Amino acid sequence: MRVSIMHTICLKNPVPFSLLKVKPKKWIYVGTNYQHTLQIAKQLHPYNIEQFTINKLFYEISQIHKIKVNNFLASLSKKYVHLTHWTTELSNRNAKTCQLMNELFLLLTIDSLIKSADEPLLIIIESAEIFKIIEKKCNSSMQFFDVEVNNKINETSYLTALYERTKYVVQQLQKKEKVNRLLPQTPITLIGIWFNDGALHDENPFETYCGMLEEYLSLEDSPIFYMGYTENCAGHKLLKENLAHHFSNILFPEDWQTFKDILSAALLPLLHITRYKNIQFDEYDITSLLNKQQKQEFSNPGNSSYLSLYYFFKNLKKRNVKIERFIYPFENHPWEKVCIRALRTFFPQTKIIGFQHTPAPQFMLGYTPTSDELLNMPYPDTIVTCGKNSYNALKKGWEPTVKVLEGCTLRYAPLSSEKQNFCHHSANTCGVLFSKNNSTNRELFDVILESSQQLPNHNFLIMLHPSKDNDAIIEDFIALKHENISFFTGSIDDFLNYISILIISCSDFCIKAMLKEIPTICFCGMGKLDMNPQEDPSIEQRFFDSPSLCSKIISFNEQKSDISTFSLKKFFNPLEDKYLKNFTLY
Repeated sequence: MRVSIMHTICLKNPVPFSLLKVKPKKWIYVGTNYQHTLQIAKQLHPYNIEQFTINKLFYEISQIHKIKVNNFLASLSKKYVHLTHWTTELSNRNAKTCQLMNELFLLLTIDSLIKSADEPLLIIIESAEIFKIIEKKCNSSMQFFDVEVNNKINETSYLTALYERTKYVVQQLQKKEKVNRLLPQTPITLIGIWFNDGALHDENPFETYCGMLEEYLSLEDSPIFYMGYTENCAGHKLLKENLAHHFSNILFPEDWQTFKDILSAALLPLLHITRYKNIQFDEYDITSLLNKQQKQEFSNPGNSSYLSLYYFFKNLKKRNVKIERFIYPFENHPWEKVCIRALRTFFPQTKIIGFQHTPAPQFMLGYTPTSDELLNMPYPDTIVTCGKNSYNALKKGWEPTVKVLEGCTLRYAPLSSEKQNFCHHSANTCGVLFSKNNSTNRELFDVILESSQQLPNHNFLIMLHPSKDNDAIIEDFIALKHENISFFTGSIDDFLNYISILIISCSDFCIKAMLKEIPTICFCGMGKLDMNPQEDPSIEQRFFDSPSLCSKIISFNEQKSDISTFSLKKFFNPLEDKYLKNFTLY
């Protein structure tokens, strides 16, 4: 009995070290809450047990099994025809938002740890469901401890879901404004754009995705309009006012929906909740994980926001609007599928074109569906990629069902210009870009804190995520910070001008850094898969502790990094007419 398994979420009870039949040489925490590892480390410190982190193992296991997990999740999707299924994260399969995908990778990681353990090991599991799944399969061969006070798996009730969706209806009605607008009777080109909180900080959010696309398309006769869609944007009203003030050709979907439409979008998913039974994955019964994912989906009104887009197009049809083509940034996300299904229903002659605005992160597994999924999944007529690498990858998964064309970057215009010389503030200034995730930020901060002490001649400049309460976070960290750590509160472009190295976690800002020839070091927090859109960099570049981070910083300062604008050109084609014309080919 070399492996002992413990489940804890709150740590209301101490680690039962005295009850272990075999004293462990190492302990491992499998979960996503870094604060819990600090609490456990404090409890186990007197026993002199080595902590083993699984960041790198988790990533490697996920790399090995991602096709298997993708195919398994796709097999659950292929039989669904109803639109409500395609609004779920289960069909989206984005590791950043699909909890089930991460839990399957964590389950496989634990399985690997159990099978490879060559000395006594204590595995501490955050998820109650995963703990029960392991216990059910391995009960006779291991020692299990449940130190959570209440082990009942949290259930999301129908009434909870109904309450959350009622709040959604109220919020949508507050956003809605009366529309008496007359649209052209001639066919229009509609460009669909999805906005989040980051759009509040852009002078022209459309340009973030589309670049000069409108200018190119305006050479034709078709009038151009934007569909400005926001999902749970905290500054929705401010963003809406700002966009409406500067642009006259914007349609906000909620303004074109009736109360009945909003109510239907809120209640429809509750009628299609799937109850799974006896679902096996790698000899483990994962039924509880699936049902938990489903209940979380339908208590979350986010997919009602997606569904509401269906009624937007329905009402455009009632106004006798004609849509020649619908163009949108392609990521195969739920909101895209709803738009496509609505267009196929109400505007069957419309040509639907998705364009790739950034390389696909390798753990957005829904980017390329399986052939079985394509039997029922809404999809575009054409996908225009941002470069040759993406073209080769997407063509394998989508053709012959969808036409895949090689395109260019719309979003990163500097790739089309001559090489520039950039002067950075200091060769010894390391930029650190925090994400939305507080647990990952704290984990990264501790590594930065230790590194700052080992590199006293280097400065560490931390930029917090724009959606966070910066003052509160800085106050939390201020007591821990070293004298060569400071915080930056300006724009991302100004931030990049101050630094010579960028350290990030789960962010696509590495592209902007690479455009300025700033080497990027990627950090993956515990239980989190790296969503960085760089294509297949070495695994070593993604994982580091303080000593390895220090050595990488020193090596980047001593010699020119090979991460440059030139290397980005294998991801992006330049902005040229020969690629732009693909937006007019059907």
